[in-house]
Amino acid sequence: MLVTFLSGITVILWKLINQPGYAIVFSHFIFILRQLLFLMLKQGNEFEEIQIQKPDQATEPF
Repeated sequence: MLVTFLSGITVILWKLINQPGYAIVFSHFIFILRQLLFLMLKQGNEFEEIQIQKPDQATEPF
């Protein structure tokens, strides 16, 4: 799913690059994409931390 998403984005970006006057749109799109990837990684790390903490919380009462 992520691979198809990224390949679709690269096709769109390639079409934008080939047209003149889209450098500003391209830079904004790159910035938004970086922010989205950062949020996805941050949520993934929080999810992993929750998954790691669950067994510890289960063993605490015993």
